Amino acid sequence: MLKNLSKESILFVDDDKLWLENTIRGLKILGLKGVEGCSNPLDVLDLLKLKNYTLVAIDLWMPQKPGEVLLSEIKQHYPNLPVIVITADNQIDKAVNCMRNGATNYLNKPIEPNQVIAHIRQIIENRRLEEENISLSDQINQGNLESPINYYATLSQTVVMQKIFDHIDTFSQSILPILIIGEVGSGKQQLATSIHKAHKRSGKFIVIDISTLDDPAIFFSSNSIDSFKYITHEQIGITVYIKNIDLLDFHSQESLLVLLQEIQDQYHNTVISINEFPRIIFSSAKNILDDIDLHPDLNFILKLQKIFLPPLRERKIDISLLATYFIDQFVNNHNINTPHVPKELLPLLEQYTFPENIKELKEMFDDALSKCNRGKLSLESFKDHMEKQRNSDIFSPSNNIFSNCEVLPTLKDSQYYLILEALKRTDGNQAHAAHLLGITRQGLNKKIQALNITPE
Repeated sequence: MLKNLSKESILFVDDDKLWLENTIRGLKILGLKGVEGCSNPLDVLDLLKLKNYTLVAIDLWMPQKPGEVLLSEIKQHYPNLPVIVITADNQIDKAVNCMRNGATNYLNKPIEPNQVIAHIRQIIENRRLEEENISLSDQINQGNLESPINYYATLSQTVVMQKIFDHIDTFSQSILPILIIGEVGSGKQQLATSIHKAHKRSGKFIVIDISTLDDPAIFFSSNSIDSFKYITHEQIGITVYIKNIDLLDFHSQESLLVLLQEIQDQYHNTVISINEFPRIIFSSAKNILDDIDLHPDLNFILKLQKIFLPPLRERKIDISLLATYFIDQFVNNHNINTPHVPKELLPLLEQYTFPENIKELKEMFDDALSKCNRGKLSLESFKDHMEKQRNSDIFSPSNNIFSNCEVLPTLKDSQYYLILEALKRTDGNQAHAAHLLGITRQGLNKKIQALNITPE
């Protein structure tokens, strides 16, 4: 795990010498050889002048110089140097202020060395990616894929999802809520369930849909039997998953902010472990962080632990993995034999855009499996579904691709390039290209010959 971290220079600053010594000893035992300690915050700026540290971790409560002052000084002189705050103060307002002032992360004591390493690794990896200007989507396009992963029942085999799983692990010791942003059907609730399991929560996984609440503000602020406070009262280790947070009006957002602070105050200075602390996960089908109607304080809190869940069309390599899972699930639930799957099915699915993502893929397989005849899965069920979706997405004047063309192409040229693109998207498979174009395979073959098309 530490092959890439063993030589990194990392400075820990804490006036608690015993904690500092124990932590550094534990980190070195685990392989982080370049870690150093400083018990006097007054010496930190001088140390930073003498050595290029990869990262600095500081405490907040230090009599010689408060951590918040030290943080500001470090960011003033070394704006690109990542700084982690590790403190026993678990107040949300403290965390927000530190993050606003440039802290890369805010962790709560007590914390184990291996958990500290997980956060350090994530920060360093993210920084390296930024410096090399490598995006996750570029890695996928280059085919840089991982082996199949089952992350607490969330399945994937792409780099982008592996990065998300690694990122989730770094949230385990944080008191802040998590925000999942993803399109409808992209698996936000499944991922929230996986977070509940990954963070070793012993309590229930509770789902709340904002769209079903008559008055969200009252739900967050009252003490009634149906309120948030009642749901979480005296329940240890629960995860509360709140869907459609983008539907909250400003007044409801203010009530939610007050509630979040009350929860932190309730558990402040208690002996309760982080695994017993209520975990709150929000989700939204749109990027709520770009919404001008979002309360600034809530916006900042949600930015701290956010996850952008990619749509299925951006990780099509996962289709075969998910398809296998859905087939096995249906077979087990209905006690039937595993059907024969035509080899043409996967290429057919891979050229589809899946506007409703994983949810739609599951529905397609459930429908096809329920109609399975003589132990063979039929392609027609999938084609019928795609055709209905195609008809519902038919071109309209508002999205006419020719509306911005100064010179219109001829009908012959339009057909030529349209067929060429269809063949390109289906890797030259004429049956699938014909389905994309809404014509028969024989009709497509005639047009290919007539237009003298040679697939690229």
